[in-house]
Amino acid sequence: MSIKFTNNAVTTLSSAISNTATTLPLTDGSTFPALSGSGDYCYVTMQDTISGAIEVVKATARSGNSLTVVRAQEGTTASAFDSGKKVELRITAQGLTDLAEIPTQSGQNGRFLTTDGSTVSWATVQAGFQESKAYFFASF
Repeated sequence: MSIKFTNNAVTTLSSAISNTATTLPLTDGSTFPALSGSGDYCYVTMQDTISGAIEVVKATARSGNSLTVVRAQEGTTASAFDSGKKVELRITAQGLTDLAEIPTQSGQNGRFLTTDGSTVSWATVQAGFQESKAYFFASF
């Protein structure tokens, strides 16, 4: 399970959605991160600049120009949005909280986190000392 980000993910709805829709039809879905379906997600904000409606959704899958979402996140209300309304990947409070929680372990003195791209594990720092010399020159 991993939160995903990408730069400048902005598009519009390609058709209207109701307040119960769980799929967002996008004009250009390629600007959003790939969501593998194995727990990957991102937070997306829809905005109607005329009515002032703003809704944060949790996108759990992307297929072409469609996002599968969980509606009404972070205290927002599920709303209907017309075609052409803005859809953006924005930094949200919950997104930052989720990011800060990866990973949360303590008591790992002398160890560091390592990953092979899919698995995170602790490794031990190899003890050793290598002598080096440093010189400092100052002119007055």
